[in-house]
Amino acid sequence: MAFQFFNGYLSLFYLLFWKQDFERLTQQLTTILFTLQIVGNLLEVVLPFVTNLFKSKKAELKFQQKLSTVEVQSMMVGSDCLVHLMI
Repeated sequence: MAFQFFNGYLSLFYLLFWKQDFERLTQQLTTILFTLQIVGNLLEVVLPFVTNLFKSKKAELKFQQKLSTVEVQSMMVGSDCLVHLMI
């Protein structure tokens, strides 16, 4: 955790204390904050949408499998009736 902090923000401390380049520091901070905000918003919107999409496709496939099983069973029942009628 501490390593990630130093690794991610060491360049900002370098710009602030050694280079004293406030314009570049402002640019870097703006880029970092906007990127984090955009990624967070996309994950908040897209992740539930994709999860919902997969769940609905899974439910649709399960429904189709049950439907095909019922169709096969009804066909078997209908063919049994025909066999009984023929006898």
